[in-house]
Amino acid sequence: MGSTLGAWWTPPSGFVKSLSSQQINNVQFGNLIAMLNVKSQQVIAQLSQLQAQGSAMSIGAMFALQMAMNQLNQFSDTSTGVVGAANNAISTINRNLKQ
Repeated sequence: MGSTLGAWWTPPSGFVKSLSSQQINNVQFGNLIAMLNVKSQQVIAQLSQLQAQGSAMSIGAMFALQMAMNQLNQFSDTSTGVVGAANNAISTINRNLKQ
């Protein structure tokens, strides 16, 4: 086996070599940003529809807006969690490689 990076985990030999800088630099978060933009545009479109209706808003339209905002919130929280977990993993690998 390879060198020990921690008391509980021993990586296989060649593990560090398999993570090239090109692979690390090619991590893409563009899909998360694109989906957040789509969800944001959906909420903005529904707000515009409600504004155009004025005082004649329907309860259904308000529930649809609430659902769209809930989906945006959930996707935003999920995206934040994914980016945070990736950052934490990269930081841990970096810290363990320095030892």
